Amino acid sequence: MKRGFWLIGGGILLVLFLVGGMLWLDPWGWRLLDRLNGRFDATLSIAPPDAFFYAGIDLLQADRDRLTDLWDTFSQAAVAEDGVNQLTEMDISLDEDVLPWVGQYVGLVGLETTPTHIQWVLAVEVRDRQAADAFAQKLKDRLASVTGETAVSNTVAGHSMWRLSDGRLFGRADNLFFFASDETALQTALETREGESLAQNPDYIATISQLPPDRSATIFFSGEQISTTLAELIAPFVPARPENLPTQAIRGTAVALIPTEFGIRLTGVTLFDSSQMAPWQQEAISLQADGTKLVNWFPADAVAFAGGQGVHFLWQAYRDTLIAEIGEADFSASMDAFARQYSLNPDTELFPYLTGAAGAVLLPSVSGAFWGGVNGGLDVLALVETADADTLAANLAQLSANIGDPITGLGTLTETAVSDGTRYTFTTILLPDWRIGYGTENGRFLLAINAEALDKLPETQTQSLAANRGLQGAWGQLSPEITPGFYVNFDELRPYLRQGGIDLPGWLTPITAVAGGSQPETDGIRHELVILIHTDTQN
Repeated sequence: MKRGFWLIGGGILLVLFLVGGMLWLDPWGWRLLDRLNGRFDATLSIAPPDAFFYAGIDLLQADRDRLTDLWDTFSQAAVAEDGVNQLTEMDISLDEDVLPWVGQYVGLVGLETTPTHIQWVLAVEVRDRQAADAFAQKLKDRLASVTGETAVSNTVAGHSMWRLSDGRLFGRADNLFFFASDETALQTALETREGESLAQNPDYIATISQLPPDRSATIFFSGEQISTTLAELIAPFVPARPENLPTQAIRGTAVALIPTEFGIRLTGVTLFDSSQMAPWQQEAISLQADGTKLVNWFPADAVAFAGGQGVHFLWQAYRDTLIAEIGEADFSASMDAFARQYSLNPDTELFPYLTGAAGAVLLPSVSGAFWGGVNGGLDVLALVETADADTLAANLAQLSANIGDPITGLGTLTETAVSDGTRYTFTTILLPDWRIGYGTENGRFLLAINAEALDKLPETQTQSLAANRGLQGAWGQLSPEITPGFYVNFDELRPYLRQGGIDLPGWLTPITAVAGGSQPETDGIRHELVILIHTDTQN
């Protein structure tokens, strides 16, 4: 009896020892231990260290039921809105043709990026190579029969792929199934697997470490690439080199996607290298305006709101960038020339006074300046706390006298005295559809694209946006440590967008509202976005 017990016990210990040894040595390259502890991501290995972004899903860790619900909600909305379900048209079933071969990881990598084009690679880990190859063959055949698109065989880095007429490719390479924007992108991804990847990037490691562990998906943006892309975006307006932008100090931005009962929560962090920041930039990221107070300034029927702090810092960023390009002497000369013509120097007599909390909203209006139609349009209204309202008011009075001069001015100006301030209404043939309103009131600078919006400023909190139930509900979903900063009611905004000829994709239809906020931290900012979704279960 005792001998049998020891034989059984010894056998169990031997098996455990052998299994543990095999897991540790990993002779087949399965990386089981690393998979279990989250240190290995099969699709991250194709992202080069300087990738613009990476978005990955760990299906072992993800809340698959909620991800499935989100997929169903958005895909059904796309079919209902656009009338097309490409998978169904091509007789491809997600359950029968795709999921049987999908492994643990799915990853999307963004490579070379310009304002008009992005190179990308989508990789899906394969756990059944035969089933994955069968899917590729079926996708090729169905594309030909349904769309007339003929996929031709193409070899990339020794792997057989299918290439479409627009350069996109798909196919399997070892244990990964690829979709790629072009051959160069796929070549980069395949070569990266053999060397250093984004997984070894110190900024990626530091940023990702700040995310919550219960995430279903991970998204990362490279700080260096953010700076480069921003420079390209603003180049038509300000010819800025990346090194002259304040975004140069960004190490990276990481976001965790977490499905919830109300929709989606995106929570993340942006890390900065403070040694690369000017003192004013460090001060700027440390400021935090409380949106719950700012909404008391605006009318209750606003369909979108954004709040912040320190408009003068935005001007400082523009100013530094421009000076780096044209020189301080030329910049000062241009400001002086503007002052001689309009009796106001923006650099010394306007923006330095806009130092306090700031907010802006989109307001419905019968005579709205944007996206107008039979149901009216939308107006823009902005308010900013000033450092010295009296001096700013005097400076605006000089500007107004100049641009409203009946002989040499730019248009027609009317002046209205209000409690603790002055409002101006300006019209010009240069912008015939706008009646611009501006001025100072109650220690704030006012600006409205349509001066009628100023008449809607609330007198009590019950008339303000703070009493808007949609905003209250959306902000109530933010984490307690996050300070609310913006809100968009998509249900109310969507009709105006359509009037203006802007048709959002059908798959966005379930989104009812979006809200978010942030909180400064040491060498970074924590931020959060909640997306409220209307699903069948909420009807």
